[in-house]
Amino acid sequence: MDEVLERKIREVCSKMFVENVRTLKQNLKDLLMNSYLTIQQVSDILGKDEKTIRRYEKKGLKSYFIGRTRIYFEDDVLAFIESMGRVKNV
Repeated sequence: MDEVLERKIREVCSKMFVENVRTLKQNLKDLLMNSYLTIQQVSDILGKDEKTIRRYEKKGLKSYFIGRTRIYFEDDVLAFIESMGRVKNV
């Protein structure tokens, strides 16, 4: 009887784990999709024009494409801002 219960417990735990991973992935995807910035928003935050933001990309500011839309994540922008203090002429 213990063997049957053990097998059933493993089966249930496995299903729960898979479902939890799916839920976590979806929640993370939703969170990331709601936390991105446009180039205009980055421009406003940094007080620079869009051409400068594009130059910053060549110097390390991370950007991504969703389809044809360029996006930035807030944590990447903050990391770049921090690095600006350590690097001259950015």
